[in-house]
Formats: sequence, C-alpha cells, structure tokens
Amino acid sequence: MKKYIRKIGIICLAFAMCVLTLTLPINNLNTDEAYASTVSEAYVEEDFDSSAISQASWISHGAKLHNKYYAMRFTDLYQWSTHIVLQDYFIDSSVDIYFSLRNVENRGWFGVTFGNDTATVSFDANAEHLLVFYPTESALMSKGASGLLHSSTLKGTENELTPFTFSKGNDVAQVKLSLIKVGDNDYTLTYYCGEYGGELFEGGRYENLELKGMISFCGMENFCGEVSDLRIEKEGTTVYENDFSDTSVAYPNDSVAGKSFVITSTYNSSNVYCGAINDVELTDGDLECKERISHNNITAKQFLINYDLVVGELQKNSYVGVYFDYNGKRNFVGVGKTGNQLSAVSIVNGNFNQAQNLYSSDLSTNKILSISLCGYYDQGVSLTIGGKTLELGKVPYEGVFALGVYGQGTTFKTTAYVDNFEFIRYDYKYSDTKSISNDFSGTKEIEDGEFVFKEYYINRTKYYLGMNVTIPKYSGSTPREYIIFANSQETSYFAPKQVYGDYILRFDVQVTDEYTYENRYDQDTGKVKQEKSSALIGVSFGKEFIGENVKEADGIFFYNWYNPLYDDEKDVSYSREPESNRYHDTWFAVANPQIGKFDHFDTCPYDIWSDKTATYNVMMVAQNNTVKLYMKKSTESSEKFMTPVYVMQNVNTYGYVAIMGQNGASFKLSNYSLTNISPLMGGAL
Repeated sequence: MKKYIRKIGIICLAFAMCVLTLTLPINNLNTDEAYASTVSEAYVEEDFDSSAISQASWISHGAKLHNKYYAMRFTDLYQWSTHIVLQDYFIDSSVDIYFSLRNVENRGWFGVTFGNDTATVSFDANAEHLLVFYPTESALMSKGASGLLHSSTLKGTENELTPFTFSKGNDVAQVKLSLIKVGDNDYTLTYYCGEYGGELFEGGRYENLELKGMISFCGMENFCGEVSDLRIEKEGTTVYENDFSDTSVAYPNDSVAGKSFVITSTYNSSNVYCGAINDVELTDGDLECKERISHNNITAKQFLINYDLVVGELQKNSYVGVYFDYNGKRNFVGVGKTGNQLSAVSIVNGNFNQAQNLYSSDLSTNKILSISLCGYYDQGVSLTIGGKTLELGKVPYEGVFALGVYGQGTTFKTTAYVDNFEFIRYDYKYSDTKSISNDFSGTKEIEDGEFVFKEYYINRTKYYLGMNVTIPKYSGSTPREYIIFANSQETSYFAPKQVYGDYILRFDVQVTDEYTYENRYDQDTGKVKQEKSSALIGVSFGKEFIGENVKEADGIFFYNWYNPLYDDEKDVSYSREPESNRYHDTWFAVANPQIGKFDHFDTCPYDIWSDKTATYNVMMVAQNNTVKLYMKKSTESSEKFMTPVYVMQNVNTYGYVAIMGQNGASFKLSNYSLTNISPLMGGAL
C-alpha cells in the first residue's frame, strides 16, 4: 500500500532575529556551509503493502514484490471509543481466542473489548469490558453506573506479563484469550502470552464478567502494531479463523453488510489496513524512483533517503544500496558483507572506493537494518546505520536514482529485500512580506442623516476573516478592542493576506464559552443528540491556501479535552491535580499534514478552557524549521516567556499563518502582531 507522494510547502532561510533580547548573526549564502533551512520540497513514502508495485511512484527493472505475511496493521491509533469490531463471530459459549501481536513502535496501549451487542457503536457505550495491554502490565475496565466503560473500574493483575513483554520492534508475541462460561452470561477470562511458536504463560485472570457478544480491537496513545493469524476454538475445534489475506473491512460511512470487520468511526485505511505485508526483492533487478534528486544553491542538506534493508543471502563482493545517475550506473552508495561485518562502499564514476566497516553484530538471514543516506550542499554523501555515521566523500547524485545491487566481478548473486522507503528532497523559500499588527481599536464614522455613528473597522484588503468571526459593536463607554470567534467551524480563521516564513506571532486569547456542544446524529436511535465537543483554538501555519483544512497543514492548538468517562451524577472538579473524574482539561493538539490528522497530544501548563475571565498572552516563534510556543496569563510577569511551553521541530512554516477556532470554540482575540524575521526581509543581505 503506497502511503503518499506529496509536494510539501518549502520553507524559508535561517535568519537574524531579535526575541527576548537575543540576536543571531546572519551568514552569507551560496557557500559550502550553506546556512539555510533544510525542509522538504518533495516527499515519497512507501511500505510496498499492496498487490503490485505502484506505477505512479516506481519503474521496476526486474525488482518484484515479496510477500512476508498477511496481517491487520494498526497505525497511530489515538481515538478513544473507536474500535475495530469482529462482526463474523458472536460469542455465547466457552471459547479460546488466539492471535499473534506485533508491537511495532513500542508506544501506547492495545486493547480487546468484549460483550459488544452491535458492530456500529463506539466501545465505551457498547462493550461490557475492555482488556488493556500496557508495556509492563495489563488491566480490565468495565461498565460503570453510568452505563459507560469507566476508568474507576480498572482492575490490574499481579503478574506483569503482557504480550508486549514478548513483542518489541520486529518480535511477534502469541496471545491466547480463554473465555470460560460458568453461567448464563457469567464468564471467567484468562489471558496467556509468549513468544511466537513458543510456550504460553498465564498473564492474568478475571472472574464474573459479561463476555457474551462480539469482540473488537482498539488502541490509544498512537499505538502502532499488527494482529495476524486470528483463530477461535470451541472445545478444541476451530470455529472461526482469519489470516487477513482476503479480509473485508467496513470503514466509516461504508455499508457494514457482509464485512468481517467494522470500524465505528474516525479511522481510514492509513490507520487500519488488512492484507499483504510486503517488501521488495532486489535479487535480479533494480527499482527506479520517479522522483529526481536535484541540487539547490542554498540548503545544507539536499536530500535524505531512508529504508530498511532485510538481510538475505549477502555474498562476498556484492553490495545493496542506491544507484545515483541511474541511467549510467556509475555512481553508487551501499552496504555489503565482509566476513561477519557489514561494510559501506561508494562507487564514483565507476571507481570503487575502499570499504569501511560499519556493523559487526548479528547479520543472520532476515536481520533488519535501518539505513539512511544524506546528500549535502558540497555533493558529499553520508551513510548512517546502527547509530554510526560514515562520510563517504563526494558522489555525483543529481538526476535519476534507484534501489539496486552492485557486484564486482563477472558473476555474483545477492538476495536482499528493501522495505519502508522514504525520500525527501530539500529546497528553500523566504518571505519579504512586511510585518503587520492590529490592536483592533480602529474605527470609522458612518453618517445617517443628522446622526454620525462609529463602528469598529478592519481593513479586509489586508486580512482574511473566516466564517463566524465578527467585529463587536462599538461602545463609547466600554472599549471592545478584539474580534470574536463564536461557535467556530472548519473555516473560522483570522489571517493576513500574505505568506510568511520566519516570524514572531503574538496574540491574546480569552475563552468565552468553557464547554462547547455540538449536535450529532445517533445512528442507533435515529435522533440528533447533544455531545460535548473537542473544541480547538490555535495556529495553523505553512498553509498553501487560506482555506486549507486544519489537518492538512502544520499547526498547534489548545484542545478542549473532555473525559469520555465522566459521570454526570458526580461533582465536577476543575482541579489541575490528576483526577479520573475530572470533566475536562486543556491539552496541546499537533496537526500532522503528512497523515492528515492530529497525531500528538500533550498536556498544557494552563487550562485555558476553565476560566472565562482569564486572558492569556501567546507568542509563537517560527525559526529555521522549528516552532516554539510561549504563553502566560496576562497577570503574570514577562519572565514566563523565557521558556517555551511547547516545541515543534522539522515543520513547514512557509505559507499563510492563521489563528483558527474549530469544533464550536468561542473566544476573543486581541493584541495581534506578526513580525517577519527573515534574513532577506527588505533586501537585508
């Protein structure tokens, strides 16, 4: 499955800035040191998990797909209540459930829910129990008095053995869930786990559970993993099995009829994928990428190529890597096996350069090695593997490139596989747009017969005002020097009509509605009901156009997190101390345009949603591919601005910069300024 090929906005140069009385020097451009941003202009990412090599991305010269296995792959599971329901089998007796689990990224938790009556309702309102596997422990969550799964019901196990104990990176764990029926809907659940193909050990036991119904899979905290070889046995006989080689999945808004699995909301095929897990075999051919490597005169880095090399039968005098100037096949960088060591080589204009030892650990068949090639301004190329980087000297890298095998002598045979490929080509841009500011105090007079009225005024030739963003009515006795975001929607924004690259953005924000609600259609009852929404206030930047979806550009937001387990019958607490029953809190939410969603959440030092009387001063510094966010209460001293509360790195800041509200957010915006700090601003160089 090809993930994406996308042109990404390119960013500005390094700059001289003055913020918090800090000044940085400007360096001359067009030098071998090239003091400039290194931000991607072209991006290719490929995991090869599809039925054929993508003709849109590649030209195969004898390379072919190699199927490793089949699985259900989970990528960045983050949404509470969303689950993947097995619709094919309804549990109503004692059964044993087997599956293999691979924990790819070693982050987040993975869960199995039980007792689902239907395949189309979120697990917090549908499942009776949720078995959660953490890295070092497991726990069971059950329905609370409110009828929802509630964290107050969490029961841990004395045994810290979980599937994650046996699955880290490329290792696969075997899992067995034993459901013993002791009454009408009274079950005992015991889980076992161990190495794939090895002995299983008991990890935990829970009694008096209601497990009748369907099971499902779920995860949180950006869990990445794979489930394979799912099997259900009843009295020793297999009653259901699924190897995921031909599995039907109903994604949100799809018909669920006849589908094996149903995803209740949110996720698409980039989050949940069923099918072949492949790599590419290079034994008898090369794989040419349709993107090209070019050289610019500014950035220090020119390109980056990352891939996993799956060691097969590496033979003497044979090397696996990347051909540059592929049509001539005279320039190459790669690795090969010398004895029990891995060596790096470069071939420049047909001349073989002496191998350099890189790696001496286990190089057995199927060993996976992550390799990174980086090209620089001076035509130098480096190779990184196993945490060790070697500078390989100058290699002519411009033009066509391909993955392939290089061999010395008249005969050679090397079997190798490549997976998880990534290509980034770097470029630069800068903005010479003038700085801009607005304290929203501007007024104009309107004559109506004998009367003259005043109203607040914004120059709409300089600013975009999106939907539900308004100017307050003028009052001579009460200054209203702000603009209003009321029940913000997808296109609620305030932004200059010019693009910026490196800049300092300042503004004040005051929430006017602590808790927002939105109407949602309930597919079970057919009625519209009110639910608490996840309102957002923040900055979307590097936008190609002002109306670009907030998830399609980089951005950081204040997220009105609400506790889906909150029990309305209990008192609401606004304390910043950890409490499982707290209704809401403020989190940072980070937009990732490469996958089109918010993919990272972190706690914010200020709960801006808890107090409608508080005003917060916010400053965002966009510098050299990095964004630093500073904030404080308006009543606090400026010393609070000495340390950023959040930092984003390797992001695109060149483009439109918009302050946005989403999902019903309501707030006042005041004291706005955007200062251009590009080194080429106004012909500074």
